[in-house]
Amino acid sequence: MTTGGVPIDELDEFTRKKLGIELNLSDEMVAPRLDALGKVFRALKGLTNNNALWVLDQAWAQITGDKVVDSPLTKQPVTVNSVVNVVASVFNMTADDLKNRSRTEDIVLARQIAMYVLSVTNKYTLTTIGDALGGRSPATISHGFQRIAQRLSKNQTLRNKVEEIQLQISGGQ
Repeated sequence: MTTGGVPIDELDEFTRKKLGIELNLSDEMVAPRLDALGKVFRALKGLTNNNALWVLDQAWAQITGDKVVDSPLTKQPVTVNSVVNVVASVFNMTADDLKNRSRTEDIVLARQIAMYVLSVTNKYTLTTIGDALGGRSPATISHGFQRIAQRLSKNQTLRNKVEEIQLQISGGQ
């Protein structure tokens, strides 16, 4: 590595300090850091994006001395049934109300919000969401998602409901 054409390791210590360059890494210091880095990469293998980011946050916290954050691995996963139950609760109905064939306006709205939240929360497939909501087709789930997505940009009350549901799902009640 060079600075303006001069190799850094040829600079005297006083000049390096003035430039803010530290060269105190000996072979004894590099090997453990490379070993630790290898462990981090092995820990990332097979993890979901969120969990991989958490591992990287932990590694960074150890390097910088920052506060270590709670693990997403210790939190309960968001399940289809937990989302359906939270949506039903927010709309003062039962999970069975969302799963039945009723087409009343309040139940359809709650069911479509459940479709929307499930789609954005855990990236469940349309088939999985449809099965959880009474055997509805993927086309119905897609339609419900699109209806809510369009309405969210225009309706603050609806946005507040969705945010309340997402907050409860994430454990921030």
